[in-house]
Amino acid sequence: MPAQVVGSAAAAGVAGIYHHVAGGTAAHLLDPEPADVERELGVRLTPAREWIAAQPWRTWAGAAD
Repeated sequence: MPAQVVGSAAAAGVAGIYHHVAGGTAAHLLDPEPADVERELGVRLTPAREWIAAQPWRTWAGAAD
């Protein structure tokens, strides 16, 4: 089913990541340090509560009317 959604090449890549993580050789791929992510990507990670609080929920709710 995943290959039908993202294509066979992408699905094979994801399957490969899970294969290596399950084998214990690359568990760090799914458990990065937040500071490392921020440094590598040049972004500031936003805690979910902070992101949720910053969204214009009332504006979006009005757009659905």
